[in-house]
Amino acid sequence: TGYSTAINKGHSLGTNQTMIFYKIAGAGESATLTVTSTAGNGGGLEILEFSGIDAVPLDKTNSDEVTDGTSVATGSTGTLTIADQVAVVVQATGLTNGGTEAITDSFSIVDTASFDRYIMAYKIVAATTALNPTFSWATLRKAVATIATFESAPSTTTSTSSSTSTTKSTSTSSTTTSSSTSTTKSTSTSITQSTSTSSTTTSS
Repeated sequence: TGYSTAINKGHSLGTNQTMIFYKIAGAGESATLTVTSTAGNGGGLEILEFSGIDAVPLDKTNSDEVTDGTSVATGSTGTLTIADQVAVVVQATGLTNGGTEAITDSFSIVDTASFDRYIMAYKIVAATTALNPTFSWATLRKAVATIATFESAPSTTTSTSSSTSTTKSTSTSSTTTSSSTSTTKSTSTSITQSTSTSSTTTSS
């Protein structure tokens, strides 16, 4: 419980669908996650764990699809709000995954062996450049791809400056002291990928 939907995209012709959920996990978080479907179809589940994520992390999402193709892009995220983020992408095909699965732009594929229809990948980025990676495979397939980006937690820096000046006027002296405190939000917190797990089910 407590998961939010980043993006939920099904192919316009049906049968294959991708969903990305996220949650800021607590100290006593369960290691087991169950996803249910009312459709009764087979499915796959990948869990990625990252440290250094913001408390309200979701930034950009997009999706795209292809019919009878050997590649599909996620669709551009547009310029990211901040530089330090992790991008998670998912691709689903209508049949088996097509073989020789790959993805561009230095994304890391989490797992292909456990699934015959789904591929997940991620990338930790350090720039606000728009993302639009492309999945590819060998055999013509109908496919849909989605992307969601998640911001790093901000670090807060507090600086204090003070100055004292003395002025004299008609034999009366006064001392004034001024101080200022500024707080800046930066994104120097680094995101790291901790663990990943996977499971799959088949339709009956």
